[in-house]
Amino acid sequence: MEVPEFMVRDTIRAHRVQVFSSNYALYGDTSQRVMETLGQFCPDLKIYSIDEAFLSIPGFRSKNFAEYAAIIRSTVKRWTGIPVSIGIAETKTLAKIAGDVAKPPRRSV
Repeated sequence: MEVPEFMVRDTIRAHRVQVFSSNYALYGDTSQRVMETLGQFCPDLKIYSIDEAFLSIPGFRSKNFAEYAAIIRSTVKRWTGIPVSIGIAETKTLAKIAGDVAKPPRRSV
């Protein structure tokens, strides 16, 4: 990741990797659709970046946060086609760490 193509060209050829250019307009549109979907679950949505947001749910009556997160994940996937990772915690920092832990492991090249 974040390496110029010419520096890994031999590896790309050896493993028959397909290389595609970025489509930032599509990425932005998809991000907006994901954020709008998240907004359905909580009026207090803080968009942190193009691919990250925080939902504040003070006074949440149910203590089954994992079930609520599963509903959010499945809805976002169904409405946008995008898989998301959700971290639940008392602070944004801890939620970010929990979200990183929730992500599936990256496959190395």
